[in-house]
Amino acid sequence: MSKPFSKHLSVISLFIAIVVTGCFDNNPVTPSINLDPNLIGTWYKIDTSSNYPSSYSVSGIYFSPIGGAYFIGVETETGNLGIIKPYDSLLQASDGVIVLRDKISRWYHYDTLFYSINNNVLTYKSNRQEVNQNGNYIRGQLGEHIIPPVKSDFSIVINGKIFQNKKISNNASAYVQDFGNQFLIVATLNENWAINISEQQILKTGSFYINNEYGNNRIWFFHKIDEETGIEYGADLIYTGKLEIISINEKAKTIQGIITANLKYVATMWINKIAKRDYFLNKTNTDTTSIKIYGIFTLPIY
Repeated sequence: MSKPFSKHLSVISLFIAIVVTGCFDNNPVTPSINLDPNLIGTWYKIDTSSNYPSSYSVSGIYFSPIGGAYFIGVETETGNLGIIKPYDSLLQASDGVIVLRDKISRWYHYDTLFYSINNNVLTYKSNRQEVNQNGNYIRGQLGEHIIPPVKSDFSIVINGKIFQNKKISNNASAYVQDFGNQFLIVATLNENWAINISEQQILKTGSFYINNEYGNNRIWFFHKIDEETGIEYGADLIYTGKLEIISINEKAKTIQGIITANLKYVATMWINKIAKRDYFLNKTNTDTTSIKIYGIFTLPIY
């Protein structure tokens, strides 16, 4: 690890004093629904569609013996199966029918899957979001190693509070896409923050200034309030940023770097079937409309 990066890592580590604990219910109870015992456990699939920057995506479902259902993904740092989050509720899981409910903002989304199990393969058909889908999940176990580990760490301080990229997701939640003549940094952070940094030049070590006014090197910082609303921040002539690529490991295809920026409030976004935006580009009150960010990262290059 380079000395400059090690110094910045020590600084940002001072902000981290978070202890995360998680557990399942240690007091088994009778399921609230008629649960097919053959469903209990972990089911997953690895999608190698070219639509994903990492060339893979892990998804699936875990059925708890007490009647709950959970989204399954992969822990990027280990390559092991893990739980992303629970469904709001499992309404049916027997007689060839699975009915799941997930809350999206104020609304509930229902998902019905027609399933069969044969030789540890769960075959399903569904009409998810009015799109016919079908596929197969294979049986696995939580913590099972299924893909090679990937180093994907993005830690950032926003107005004095630490945020990190999601550690269990369908694929790497923070990465660099190298297009040859330009590159893009993408990170999905905890507590519904996300950052995109677009540099219109070759990926290499050095410093890159960010100023959206000229349209060359751009940064978008998005804070999702709920499933319908979010706030966007960006840079301009006054609110600028700086990206430093400290090192590039060609063999491991990873980079280390630092991002610092003062970003202004750009827009409030309403996310629904009828896209709507209100822009307030001339806001100048730095006490209420700007954020200061400082982050370090070690990311895979795709």
